[in-house]
Amino acid sequence: PELSRAPLSRSSRFYGGFSGMGVTIFLLFVYIISLLGNSCLMFVIIIIDRNLHTPKYIAVFNLSLTDICESTAVIPQLLDTFLFGNQLIPYGLCMSNICKG
Repeated sequence: PELSRAPLSRSSRFYGGFSGMGVTIFLLFVYIISLLGNSCLMFVIIIIDRNLHTPKYIAVFNLSLTDICESTAVIPQLLDTFLFGNQLIPYGLCMSNICKG
């Protein structure tokens, strides 16, 4: 059979099945898991096991801290974008997201 040559159209939703409250629940779930996982990792490195006070684990601690800070900065902006349709991002947030290591 002959293939149709109709133009493709884009969906109005960013994530196929996510919209409104589904996005909020998904983002909050991701934030909570990220926060709890990184906090537990940092707690183990700092308080529980003194043998982990080596440069390698200090680097892991710094990565965990960076991930917590990034999640705390990005999730509210994503909620604003998905729930309220605000497609603009402030210049400072854009530059910090581009320049993060």
